[in-house]
Amino acid sequence: FPEIKDIVIDICACSPAPDQLLEAGLFPCAPLRPSVAVDVRVLDMVRRLFLRVAPNNTAYTEAYEEFLDELGFSLEHHGALRRLFAASLEWYTHLRNQVEYFFDQQLKSAREQYLKDQAAEEQPSDDEGTQRGRSSSRASSTSSTSHSRSSSSSSTRSSSPTPAPHSKGKGKRKRSPSPEPAQNPFPDPKPRTRLSEYLRKRCPACFGGELRHDPSAIADVFVCVDACFTQKRNKSQPDTPKVHPETHFIPDELSARMEAYVERVRGDKTAKKSRKARCEEVEDEDDHYAHPDLHVSEANLDVCEGSFTAADERRTKSNTEQFDITAIMGLLCRHDRVLWLLNMRSAGEKQFGALLLVEELFQHLPEDVRVGLLYDIVCQLARSTLKWGFLERYFPRLAFAVAVFHAFGHVWPCQLVFHPRYREGFGFTNGEGCERFWHSISHLIAHLRISGAHHRLYVLDTQIKHADEASLFKLADWNRRRSLHSQAKRAEAEEELEQCEYTVPWLRTQWKAQVASQTKPVARMTKKSASEKAIASVLAQRQVVSVLKEKKAEIEAKLLDAADRSNTDDTLLLGSDLKKARAALAKSQTELKRKEGALGVDGRNKLNNKTQAKFLELRVSALALKKRLRDLLRAHKFEREALERNSRRQQGSDRNLREHTLDAIKRRRPKIVKLNRQYNETCDKIAAEVKSKRAPRRAVPPPKIDPKMLFQLDTNDTVWQDIGLQDPEEEETEVPPWLGDESVRKGIRAMLVVDRTNEEDKILEKERRSMRVWFAEEWAIVKLAIRDAGTSHALSLMFVLTAL
Repeated sequence: FPEIKDIVIDICACSPAPDQLLEAGLFPCAPLRPSVAVDVRVLDMVRRLFLRVAPNNTAYTEAYEEFLDELGFSLEHHGALRRLFAASLEWYTHLRNQVEYFFDQQLKSAREQYLKDQAAEEQPSDDEGTQRGRSSSRASSTSSTSHSRSSSSSSTRSSSPTPAPHSKGKGKRKRSPSPEPAQNPFPDPKPRTRLSEYLRKRCPACFGGELRHDPSAIADVFVCVDACFTQKRNKSQPDTPKVHPETHFIPDELSARMEAYVERVRGDKTAKKSRKARCEEVEDEDDHYAHPDLHVSEANLDVCEGSFTAADERRTKSNTEQFDITAIMGLLCRHDRVLWLLNMRSAGEKQFGALLLVEELFQHLPEDVRVGLLYDIVCQLARSTLKWGFLERYFPRLAFAVAVFHAFGHVWPCQLVFHPRYREGFGFTNGEGCERFWHSISHLIAHLRISGAHHRLYVLDTQIKHADEASLFKLADWNRRRSLHSQAKRAEAEEELEQCEYTVPWLRTQWKAQVASQTKPVARMTKKSASEKAIASVLAQRQVVSVLKEKKAEIEAKLLDAADRSNTDDTLLLGSDLKKARAALAKSQTELKRKEGALGVDGRNKLNNKTQAKFLELRVSALALKKRLRDLLRAHKFEREALERNSRRQQGSDRNLREHTLDAIKRRRPKIVKLNRQYNETCDKIAAEVKSKRAPRRAVPPPKIDPKMLFQLDTNDTVWQDIGLQDPEEEETEVPPWLGDESVRKGIRAMLVVDRTNEEDKILEKERRSMRVWFAEEWAIVKLAIRDAGTSHALSLMFVLTAL
């Protein structure tokens, strides 16, 4: 900045000011009579900067003005640069996007010509063409028949029965017309043999090749769904409409139609509430599978539903009075690349968002392609899909799995069915791409919360496009790293299998037996099991009374100490606590007497049988400790997630939240460690009872939990399984190997890892082939577009730059 100089330009109708400024490398702030123009290089630098930090025109222009002021170049009006600079940057960015979109359209025309040329080259001879035409005709006929059958069944399912005609005689009352059936806003997908160009552009590794169904694979492509409730927007005045030329957002109109369709199909939810209340009141009902195709019982699904906030659509996560948009939900591929986003306006996470995204995906896929869907509450989504008929036309082509990070929130039977490390066909796909994407745009939370609706969408689309361009060059390296990871896991698992004395086929039969045993519904209680449950309830109540006695004694000791110190405040407070503790103890003792009196003579005799009473008491205590330990570990894991997400933020509220979370984690860790120690000590006592034959027949001592592995929450941790803490099956004559032999369990775990590595290697090879096909095709299309561009060197250069 050596000097400030004035440049005079002559403006006329044939040479307006914006044109002359652009020729000089300056971008005007307005199309007519601009008062400020910014160097294009400065705008490009700021544009790139705002792709990596939260956009803040105010901070940038104030720093720029201060910098100029120190150099002696003061502007006439302090703060006037912000609005004008923001206008220049906004329309410069929009113009760049429009230019890229223009060349994308030119490449699209070249792609259409390239595909026509490829089809002409692959045209078969007359005999081959006739034979293939017949085959194609038969396939088309079969496809159309299947499609017609699907449409027919869909219309039959969704339509109400047609009322019979009525006579007009006396005494005949007119029936009210039946309500119109709920209409799915998505039509049946168009028959296609090639992926849509939208998907091919989204991810070359997933959709770049000729995606066809592999009969040996459970899924041909993998996607994940999740919602982020930190990406809110305050209610404000509408801004100027502006749409990104390559937007990833599904229109709000389609979202509203899908929500209305889902709500109309479900109808009133009071029946669901009454069913839950009835199940709580009647404890001896048979548990059952929610659906023949869903091998998780209703009781376990209800437990999972209560474990997740996202599973409860009535639970409020955002204030709809303050926020216009409460969250965004996304559908991402296996490589963390965004396919579609959806604005949410409800207070909670509703399932219609996930259904909408899946419906949109199938509109772009060939008829035979299968999809592996990962979701944090996928068990609830699968239950709704089967119960209400959502996604029924795609259900045979869907494979459900739970995202790995959220798997610890599900009960063990649900993990056996939906965990991707146990589910066949998913390899090492973890389904946490959405979580990584939410973290990558977390720096935009404060900016987008107060921005206009259209500006918010534009910024998000710009960020996604930038992330896609950056990750495009990393896909090959990602594939290489995943291959090395798979090789390392394979070597480790094969070494464990070699040390195991059992064969893989035998281990596989044991694994199937374990899954069948641990996922089957609980049968109705017999008189014997009811008696055992009553005894267990008495033993548990004795534990409660013992804990309350210890608590009362502790308070009494503190009260005596406070009295000795003449501390009036502590004496009054502890006196109140002691009164509450005595009342709770008296109530628990009364409940214990009631339960002991309800046992009957046989129950009291069995309870007083010293040979088994101690074992039953220890087992009840161990199970209670383990359940409490699981709850604390889940809470600890969620708190760790909140801490990691807020570690890079600098706002005061975020720092306070981080410090509060860190303090809570530090306070809970000693308690978790103490509980684990108590559980392991109880396991030792149970093992001693089993060894001395003072336990029931076929009793198995529960395995202890390794303190070093306590906070890792791996998929195979013993903390999730209640081995040795449940009653053995009556019909079994001996303990099954998968339950009583630790070496068998280790062999099963190693076998599953080898299976996943085989699947992962196959998926990675398919993705490498897809990227090669995509690159060869795109390069041929770019060369064709350059040839059609003629001798224009600038246009040809732009084609190359756009392609890169």
